[in-house]
Amino acid sequence: MATADPKKALSLARALMATGEIEVVRGVAQALSWNRGLRPTLGPGEISLLRQVASHEDQWVRSSAVRAAQLLVENHRANAIDLLVRIRIDDSERLAGEALSTFGALAISGGLTCQSRDKHQSSVSSSIAQPSMTITSPSS
Repeated sequence: MATADPKKALSLARALMATGEIEVVRGVAQALSWNRGLRPTLGPGEISLLRQVASHEDQWVRSSAVRAAQLLVENHRANAIDLLVRIRIDDSERLAGEALSTFGALAISGGLTCQSRDKHQSSVSSSIAQPSMTITSPSS
């Protein structure tokens, strides 16, 4: 549906997210991440919906944002990094590992400049040393 009619698909996804029902929200998050397939484009308003997923209170919803970032990094590197820095990781060691390993892959592939890599590395080190910290975007 997202490929054939992205506007309609994202409108439906927003409406489903608005229900607040956790199983429904998890399903939407899954659709925007693991089930996005090889679709290289972002639909109209999709990044704002993914930001909601990234900042959701439920760690399983946020986990889908990590996967979405991994899938988007090739064609939408800045958006992928933006999603990753929005994800709260202090309540799940599993989620922290997923998110932080993605930062490592971005740094190796040249996705982060030396300056931003140092800044993120500092944040990453701090969040490991002090689990209650959250990695945030400098522009947030």
